[in-house]
Amino acid sequence: MLVNDIIDFLRERAKKREILDIRVGLCLTAVKLDSGECGLASTLVRQLPHPLPHLKLETLYGNSIKFLQLAASDNLLMSAIGMATVNALSSFDNVSFEGNVLQFLDIDKNDTVGMIGLFSPLIPEIRKKTKRLYIFEHYPVDGLTEYKPDWAEPLLLPKCDVAIISGTTFINKTIDGILPLCCKARTVAVIGPTTPMFPDVLKDRGITLLSGMEVTDTQNLLKAVSLGANTQGIRKWVRKINIKLH
Repeated sequence: MLVNDIIDFLRERAKKREILDIRVGLCLTAVKLDSGECGLASTLVRQLPHPLPHLKLETLYGNSIKFLQLAASDNLLMSAIGMATVNALSSFDNVSFEGNVLQFLDIDKNDTVGMIGLFSPLIPEIRKKTKRLYIFEHYPVDGLTEYKPDWAEPLLLPKCDVAIISGTTFINKTIDGILPLCCKARTVAVIGPTTPMFPDVLKDRGITLLSGMEVTDTQNLLKAVSLGANTQGIRKWVRKINIKLH
């Protein structure tokens, strides 16, 4: 699994860091390291079991390697904490570009675009660029004419010229099955706050663009996450980062 490759890549880096703070909000999860860095991941609230089991995170506090390994968990909440740890351990020394991911997708009017996960702010602009858009979601979305159930991905993704994949696919472990379906796509972008920004690991896996977030104000971001802020609600305290892999 790609998640395991990322864990192996970060294992030595994680041994040098400790966890200072964890926030699990309604929309986002955040992890703060002793170095001051903070990482994000989405909280997949609708897919969590009810009632939630006691996670016993107090037994893990200390060296961040324990939290890093949670990224491979089959528990979606634990995996979100693990992916937030992954992103806290990110280094943005790579050649990257700040800005909206739409600037880098290069969508043509004749393209068919597949979006795995709902990114509402992107939809109006994509509609202006092309009339062929599929939006794959686990749950039906009222009023969204482009909605397709996630089980239709094997049928329709191979027809797409551009694939926009949510970073949450690393949390629910669907990324490994989705990437081979993007066999025709010239652009395969993994986007959102959960996106692991590690081109050294992901550059040969069929991904052409990584679009994630760098936290610029940890204190205010942690407060916002605790209050249930979504990605729109944390815009003041993050930078949108894009890394081209090909």
